Amino acid sequence: MCLLRCRKNVKAEAKQIHLSFNSLFPVDKQTIELLHKDARRAVSEHRLSDALGAAEGMAAGVSDVSASTVLAEVREGYAMLLAYMERGVVDSERHRLFAQFLQRTSEAVTALWRSYRLTSETDLYGTTWRVLDKMQSTDWVLTATELEQNAQERLVLETEPASPQREAAQIRLRERYSSLYRNLFNSVWTSPAWRTGDAETALAWMASPSVSAFDKCVFVSAVGLGALEVFDARKVSFLLSLTTTPDVAVRVRAQVGGTLAFVAHVEECRLYPDLMAQWAVLSDEPGFTHSMLELQMQLWQSLDTKRVEKNLREEIFPEMMKRADRFRMDATLSADEAMEKAVEAGLNPEWESAEDMSVLEKKLRDLAELQQSGADVFMASFRMLKQKFSFFSSVVNWFCPFSPNHPELPPQAVDRSLLQMFLAPGHLCDSDKYSFLLMLGEMPAAQHRALSGQLAAAMEQHGEAMEQRAAEPLGAMEERRMYLQNLYRFFKLYNRRSGLSDPFAMNLQLLECEPIGALLSSAQHLRQLADFAFKEKNYSCALWCYEQMPEAETDAIVWQKRGFCHHSAGHHAEAAVAYERANLLRPGSAWTLGRWAACLTRLSRHEEALRCYEELELITPEDISTLLQAGRCYAHFGRYDEAFERFFKADYLAPEDGRVQRAVAWYSLVAGKPEQAERYYAKLLAVSPSADDWQNAGHAAWVSGRVGEAVLRYRKAVEALQCDFPPVDFWMRDADVLARYGLLHDDLRLMADLVMQR
Repeated sequence: MCLLRCRKNVKAEAKQIHLSFNSLFPVDKQTIELLHKDARRAVSEHRLSDALGAAEGMAAGVSDVSASTVLAEVREGYAMLLAYMERGVVDSERHRLFAQFLQRTSEAVTALWRSYRLTSETDLYGTTWRVLDKMQSTDWVLTATELEQNAQERLVLETEPASPQREAAQIRLRERYSSLYRNLFNSVWTSPAWRTGDAETALAWMASPSVSAFDKCVFVSAVGLGALEVFDARKVSFLLSLTTTPDVAVRVRAQVGGTLAFVAHVEECRLYPDLMAQWAVLSDEPGFTHSMLELQMQLWQSLDTKRVEKNLREEIFPEMMKRADRFRMDATLSADEAMEKAVEAGLNPEWESAEDMSVLEKKLRDLAELQQSGADVFMASFRMLKQKFSFFSSVVNWFCPFSPNHPELPPQAVDRSLLQMFLAPGHLCDSDKYSFLLMLGEMPAAQHRALSGQLAAAMEQHGEAMEQRAAEPLGAMEERRMYLQNLYRFFKLYNRRSGLSDPFAMNLQLLECEPIGALLSSAQHLRQLADFAFKEKNYSCALWCYEQMPEAETDAIVWQKRGFCHHSAGHHAEAAVAYERANLLRPGSAWTLGRWAACLTRLSRHEEALRCYEELELITPEDISTLLQAGRCYAHFGRYDEAFERFFKADYLAPEDGRVQRAVAWYSLVAGKPEQAERYYAKLLAVSPSADDWQNAGHAAWVSGRVGEAVLRYRKAVEALQCDFPPVDFWMRDADVLARYGLLHDDLRLMADLVMQR
């Protein structure tokens, strides 16, 4: 009786708390979103009471009876658990129950968040579900079953003799299929959390011989997109279970979808031990770890798409357009075709470091190397087409595997079987291929005929090779690259993408996400990832990987690259440490010594820098940069004789080098040798002087007593700076040097007024 009264009291208390939240929190969008974040954070930190409070606040503004019931049950059960704990009752099930309460609360929060989104007028996820609800098509199992039946009926019709009735039936079934595959995608994408048995139902449907490869890919993409948008442990587990299937296209979509959903909801995933353990099981599968290694590299490349696009738009293509009369290039050339174009233009594609390589040749090689490395070089080319054609207003069409017989493609004059062979090699992702076909559909009839003729002629010449290439299935790496590009285009170009969970906006450093990171944590894998990121100029990721490597596995090259990564980020102290380690492991490297000395100079550790330069001089005694840096270092200590020994040697080796002339001129001025400075500034002013050259030459004239000449040179410096008046620090930054010649602060002010007189 005592326990019964306690249970009734707990129920009443839980109900009262729930009602209090109904009155405390207003029902508005901002409140719901804040409560959702609070509830998520509290669950991840195992603060169950706080999580329940935030979730109950959400329930006050969202109509979801099932989720509210779960919260009430958890509140009641947790209160009882705490009551027993307070009494000192020994309970071996306490930790299991607490974990279960956290899991159920998390699921209720997810359900409430989904219910809230379904009512939003602007949320694409919600509006898609409401359209399905009006059509009574939200049950994906029924839609999948009808799609399978549709496929079976179409197969039966193909065996029947040709007749008007058969043709009419085929048209009807194709039209029905066109709506079914869209409804299947949308209903799976927006479906609530899967129940027990749903995953088995999905696997059985996919195993049916009546279900096409096209439909399987659409289904798996929808599951991945849905799990990314609204967390569902069963969907994530389903996707992971398909990452070892023999079907490459399905396997890749499952791997990408499952991984991105896991990373997006890793805190929720940690509440499910079986889901976490699934990664450990997968690590024993042959080739799985290697595929995750490739996925990490390709995700980094996806994040680099903006930089590649900018490089193409601002550097590579403009240079090609300048030479359009000699070199015809378009944005859809493959790497091999780019090299062929280079040969046609009389360029040598094997030139690696010829000093006379033209800018065009370098840009051409950049394009070929970008594509060969797997970079997305076609994003810009198809951007406008994605926004032009209504085909891409349907979310599903961004994720369909390429087929020239896609039910929503318009009829075209071009032979589709021929066209498929041209598009088969895999340079374009699926959505870009659809863009290409749609573009062809708008061509005038004459151009259609011309293109068909060109394709037919090419088939006569290269038909056998093209058929072989078209028949060869793409490898997992190519298939994954194409699918990631499909995803990237959708989340960056789809006109209603706002509000969706963009995976490319989250942290895609898989190494930091356990247990995925454990798969890639060996020294060998870290080295592979680091070297790849370094080659791609992704220095932050490269540095992170290098720093995770065990000390015993690092060599001089690793420390050199660590130093370079730090140096590129402006971390001179860390870079200096890395270069020092590299020098210990491989003494006598001119590159290491030069970079190390540069960092030490930036850190004002001039004595250490000088020792580096002295050692570097022994290795490269005639290197101009080394001589100049060593000379500057000697000059810092006032050892001008030794400094000028290096400067004059550099001047002898490179008498026309402006860097050398500027060093000799400036340090002559610093060392109290204005006549020598004047001789070298005269050389600089005779060629193509900079603003600094005019200013420093003005100093030389002024300290030599030629004030009028100094004024003219200062005015030239101001003109070169494109200013009306000298900048505030125009003389002050060199005040210490001028002071050595007796020119004090008032002299500088007088000169400023003199220069501004016109």
